[in-house]
Amino acid sequence: MKKNITILLLVVSFKVLSQTPSCTLPETVKSRTYTILKNLDRSQIPSGVLYDLMLPISNLGNYTGSSSTDTSGQEHFLQAWHELYESSFNTSTLKTISILEDNVETFHTNKKYHHPIGIIDFEYNTLKPDAKDNNLVYVANGQLYNTPGRTTSPYQT
Repeated sequence: MKKNITILLLVVSFKVLSQTPSCTLPETVKSRTYTILKNLDRSQIPSGVLYDLMLPISNLGNYTGSSSTDTSGQEHFLQAWHELYESSFNTSTLKTISILEDNVETFHTNKKYHHPIGIIDFEYNTLKPDAKDNNLVYVANGQLYNTPGRTTSPYQT
């Protein structure tokens, strides 16, 4: 189910995203994703971040810290931050993407103060791919709901 939703969102938004310089989802795609996931109990999401709320353009799951996936570029870094920010239930302590972009652009001009390192150390959750098949969540009227009385979490960290 998760893969079907992601594929559907990807197909619908591909043309729009390919014409947009920034990979910000159109409000209609974001609102549709929210509509599908809005009935899930947020208090049961341990990290307070449900990455499934965003189309995973930056593909964070592939960045494991191994030597082949430990480095990103500036645009990918900003996209990853944007996705995590938009997936967070509480953004009060996080910088918005526009503030972060501004900080990068107005970084100190003296080269001795440049540190070309950005680290995103962020815990987030996604729905387990088999959450529906294992009856951890169920679908009604095109929306996901928590299965009452389940003994296992439908989320992976």
